[in-house]
Amino acid sequence: CYVFAAHLYQTAHKHWASALVGALLYVKGRSIPRLVGDLARQLRLPAEVRHVWVVDRGIVSRPLVQSLDRLGQYVVGRVRSNQVFYFAPRRQPQRGRRRIYGQKCRVDQLVKRFPERLRHQTATLKVCGKARTVRIYDAEMLWRGVWHDHPCPVRLIIVVVPGLRLKPWYLLTTDLELTPLEAVQVYGGRQQIEVNFDEVKELGLGQYQGRSGEGVRRWPVFLCIVQTLLKLIATQALPLELPSLNWPWYKQENTVGQIRRRLIAACCPRISRTKVSDPTEEKLKKAA
Repeated sequence: CYVFAAHLYQTAHKHWASALVGALLYVKGRSIPRLVGDLARQLRLPAEVRHVWVVDRGIVSRPLVQSLDRLGQYVVGRVRSNQVFYFAPRRQPQRGRRRIYGQKCRVDQLVKRFPERLRHQTATLKVCGKARTVRIYDAEMLWRGVWHDHPCPVRLIIVVVPGLRLKPWYLLTTDLELTPLEAVQVYGGRQQIEVNFDEVKELGLGQYQGRSGEGVRRWPVFLCIVQTLLKLIATQALPLELPSLNWPWYKQENTVGQIRRRLIAACCPRISRTKVSDPTEEKLKKAA
């Protein structure tokens, strides 16, 4: 089992796409959020760029936020419906210790208990294959327990899809400069990494036959490099002339899987070749 990281980007047609950039071997006894933090540290991403990690449900946790905050990076992901967050205190007591936290509330009860403290907007998102109008609620809140001496400010986002029997999405981001709509759109684009998993499996992720631990750790990193090169060729960022397969059942020629097949067709010689005439056989035919 491996933990992968991918670079998420938008194409010229405003579609989300991604390319794998790194991986770590999952070791029993280590939590996945801590492995994601270790992977972010080992990637050594440039500090002058604002990096936001879009993670799957269940990975957003205090250890992950701590690891990314030390690197100056942020996170966007889903949280549990029963998780508790705090509002900032509206008033401070005239005497005694200053209050750090205000009223607390579960995520799934925010819309019902504190509708006046939430911002509301509507947007059009692609849900279940169709463009639908959704309601987005958001509020800046405090996460307790991340740091010992001060709270962690976060933005909670609730996405409700009217007309469908879907549970609301409860999103969290530590990047307060990211608008709620941008956070929702970015999290929707996270599904592209599932396509990368299928592509890297076709390249042989589960077929490694090595026996050394070093080889097991390096194999997914090598496949990430291969998948990224195929993605660069598919997007024509790395120009390369390849033969077209012209399959009637698969019209697209610039997918990662099709680029791999076109490379195989370009590198492997054809099975049927033109037979070279033998001069000895020609002499025997003339003599006969």
